[in-house]
Amino acid sequence: MKLIFCIGLVLSSYVSYSQINYSELSKILKMKSDEFELYAIQRGYHLAEFGTTESTEGVVYSKGEGNKYKCLAFYNKNKYVEGFRIVKYTTTNTAEILKLKSSFLLNGYYLSSSTVDDENHQKFESFYQKGSTGMMLYIITDAPDSEFDFVRYTVRFYKLE
Repeated sequence: MKLIFCIGLVLSSYVSYSQINYSELSKILKMKSDEFELYAIQRGYHLAEFGTTESTEGVVYSKGEGNKYKCLAFYNKNKYVEGFRIVKYTTTNTAEILKLKSSFLLNGYYLSSSTVDDENHQKFESFYQKGSTGMMLYIITDAPDSEFDFVRYTVRFYKLE
């Protein structure tokens, strides 16, 4: 019986450790590109693509597939905005996104606005902020559609210096 309890305790601590929360996103937001790469690889993510466009530079890592898909991206340059930094996290786990929202609320963030983004009411956007610190949380909820048969949540946490 004690063995089962110990195994359960270890597994529950691993699950909570492996989920993204406010302090993890805050830590990532302060990283340099090479530190982020090491962070992602140590947590089982694999390089998916370079998120470089005409105006931004970043890198995207992912793991899992289907309804177990997770994506972690880090953008640290924008030619139009000085001090631009974004951490983007995508998951299909509803319980995980609720814990993440709770961790932001406990750290002083509040829901600033919420919208339905498309004509089919398939995309919902929530915008959270904390005073005038320049740190904001943006959560996009994509309902199931013809491409994906599960809900996807994308979190963008950013800071403008």
